Amino acid sequence: MHSVLPGPLHRLTRLADDPASMWLQPLDRLIVTVKGWAAWLAYFGFLMGVRKAVWFVVAGYLDSPALMDMFGGVASRLPSLAGAATGAALFIPMRRAVIRLRANTMAKLARQAATDAAAPVDDFKALADEPDGRLVSLVGWVRGHGYLYQPVGGERAVGLTLHCQDGVPFVMETMHNFDLLDEEGNQALVVTADGRLYGDTNVRLSRASQDDRQLVTSLDLPAAAVLSDWNAFVVRDGDPVMVVGTKTTVQDLTQLQHDRSIARTAVASTKTRPLLLFPIDAERRQV
Repeated sequence: MHSVLPGPLHRLTRLADDPASMWLQPLDRLIVTVKGWAAWLAYFGFLMGVRKAVWFVVAGYLDSPALMDMFGGVASRLPSLAGAATGAALFIPMRRAVIRLRANTMAKLARQAATDAAAPVDDFKALADEPDGRLVSLVGWVRGHGYLYQPVGGERAVGLTLHCQDGVPFVMETMHNFDLLDEEGNQALVVTADGRLYGDTNVRLSRASQDDRQLVTSLDLPAAAVLSDWNAFVVRDGDPVMVVGTKTTVQDLTQLQHDRSIARTAVASTKTRPLLLFPIDAERRQV
């Protein structure tokens, strides 16, 4: 049992060290590795193609024996120089692309592995009967305990993710704890600390908007970190999501002001399994 309700998620996650990898099975890890190496092999194959293309052009211009005698030595080095220059220019973007490819593959496999391993809980009232430490999955609608300082897309946001980079790709994740509501209005407490948020971008921020710039500033990104783009995945009240995590019991001292027991059933992360949150295809609701 946690002694107090853990604080919300607020983390800059390095995609090369995605904590969601803890959910992967050995075969999943192999698939992620193979995809990464396949991308690098395709990259080096492209560089070989550049060398051959340059040699073909050079050979066409130096078809004359006289020109070959004059420029043959220099020309023979041009394909290698072109390949090396292209490789150097594209290495960092390629490295970022490979990291993102591995991260996207990992996200899909982690979701499948998590849903396979977790026991689905359809009736939230039954969650308390599950033993602490049981992996569970729940589907419902978000009702936040708190909100970001700045509205996002004109609405209060419980949490968001923004992609950024500082040499390598990162994702900024911030998410308040929230209640997840089922069809009957029963609620389950979701503790987001150390969790991982996945979802396609659903709000386009603007550099020209003062509110959006203030939002980005409020996230306390490192000075060297820059946004990869201004597209955000935003979680708001009423959004339908699936949560996969570990059933636990926490002490929520805020319940004292309502004369309720401070012991609360919750879904949370553990050291070996971060909580995962995914949007689902369902209608938003008023909560």
